Amino acid sequence: MPPVDAAVLAREPNLKIVSGPQKLNCRLYLNGRLKNQFDSGGKDGLYGDTRTRLALAHAVNREAIIKKIFQGYALANTSPVSTVSYGYAAQEPYAYDPKHARTLLTEAGWKDTGRGWERNGEPLVLNLHYAAKHYGQAFDETTAALAEMLKDIGVQVTLKAMDFGTVLQMTQKGTLPYNGGFTACRTSNNLDADDFLRDWTAFTLINWTPYSPELMATYTSQRRELDPAKRLRLLADLQRQVRDWAPVVPLYQEVKVYAHSARVTGFTPLTELHMDFRGVAVRK
Repeated sequence: MPPVDAAVLAREPNLKIVSGPQKLNCRLYLNGRLKNQFDSGGKDGLYGDTRTRLALAHAVNREAIIKKIFQGYALANTSPVSTVSYGYAAQEPYAYDPKHARTLLTEAGWKDTGRGWERNGEPLVLNLHYAAKHYGQAFDETTAALAEMLKDIGVQVTLKAMDFGTVLQMTQKGTLPYNGGFTACRTSNNLDADDFLRDWTAFTLINWTPYSPELMATYTSQRRELDPAKRLRLLADLQRQVRDWAPVVPLYQEVKVYAHSARVTGFTPLTELHMDFRGVAVRK
């Protein structure tokens, strides 16, 4: 059920609210591809510089989003891997720090004109696409809140609501504008961290900032490691490197919320997008 309903239903004595984290990471994807890697019109992706992407990451107030939009039923996860996946390693959060965000933009060569940011005559614009009503109301509200937070540090953001099929076609065909981005959620049917970390290895619909040769080498090494303990260390190190490289701006990890009769026993939310009723019973 929507998180906003949980607080209301929790006051009902005949109901019980239960929740659990999902393998669903929702993010802002930014165009950091080179001009020969998408239908570019001759321009590199505007967000190819790590400092520019990090600036946007530090402009997002995730605590406020989780508190106000999700009523606490979401996680701020900085790792590219979901918290419930094998190999997950917690990473240092991107602190909400608009001042530091502006400093990073300056370091990336952007100049504050008083009307926004420019670099070599190019304005810092983000055409922000999203699939309206596809992931739910909270996702749409998060995207709108994200746009306002980025505007607060001087990014010129234009929201572009689309249907999911159009977003999918745009990302598959590589027609995302050079100054574009999109919000979307990434899940997995695989229990291993590798399934999330492979996102930036090949040109797929969600890979708009491909791995550098160094990151690709680190990714490949963990796939070849047979010792479980050593592989976990390699996975943790790769997650740290991806966090610092910031190919995407993490927004939240979803927490599913359920309400059931107080007479129901044995129900536990799964990390998957389905439910398991084995062991569930109803008291008389």
